[in-house]
Amino acid sequence: TSAGLDSGSGYEVLLSTIRTLRADVVLVLGHDRLTQQLKAAFPPTTYPPVTVIKLPRSGGVVNRTPTTRRIFESRKIRQYFYGPKKYKASVVTNDENTSSSSSTTPIPPALKPFLTEVPLDKIHLWKFVDDISASTQSGGMVPVVGSAQDADPTRLERVDMSIESESKTLLHTLAALMHQTDATTLMPDQLTSDQFTSSHALDDQTLEKTEAKAIAASNVAGFVVIQSVDMERNTISFLAPCPGKLPSTNLILSNSIKWMDS
Repeated sequence: TSAGLDSGSGYEVLLSTIRTLRADVVLVLGHDRLTQQLKAAFPPTTYPPVTVIKLPRSGGVVNRTPTTRRIFESRKIRQYFYGPKKYKASVVTNDENTSSSSSTTPIPPALKPFLTEVPLDKIHLWKFVDDISASTQSGGMVPVVGSAQDADPTRLERVDMSIESESKTLLHTLAALMHQTDATTLMPDQLTSDQFTSSHALDDQTLEKTEAKAIAASNVAGFVVIQSVDMERNTISFLAPCPGKLPSTNLILSNSIKWMDS
């Protein structure tokens, strides 16, 4: 588990990934507790079957610290926009004493990202909702039925850009650009009874919930980083991997990943 997804919500993400990819073999490197957890989560009666195999860890290998993971995370984000860093090696020979020295010169990045500016009213920003945290912050009590096990980790809500504090927290946030969806195209049998009315009409609140579910279930087209938010000009700027119009107006914000171009 190179991303450290071995406890709490990270472990739930790991389970979801295994089920989504329909993995039939899971290899665990030198992690006794995680091995037993996965074997308990996927017993022999699981269909389709999932085989959990523990492999020995090489000598001298240690777990990466959160700080180290952040460094590698930042490098990977930069690589997504600029490509991998490459260097050209050169050898300089001194004819007088036939000695030589080597040096490396950085090669210009293979990729070139672009700054894209979009009107705020033409974009829809979404964020994941922590049901338990939201209830605690609001002073509410979480019912037994709505416990942490029953909370939906993929529940989305729209970001209210009219709130100034919201716009300030968006700077340098990594966002996933989702493929365009249309909640109104969902068939009635995909909606719950309280969502689908007898007149086949959806009110604004229900439509937003349905749209949020559709976006959460759609595929990611790519990633952007929010560079600036200008409330006076009503615009938002993204660092995008390619120029041109964004393929979608729906973006899901990362709750914890921020990146500054340096």
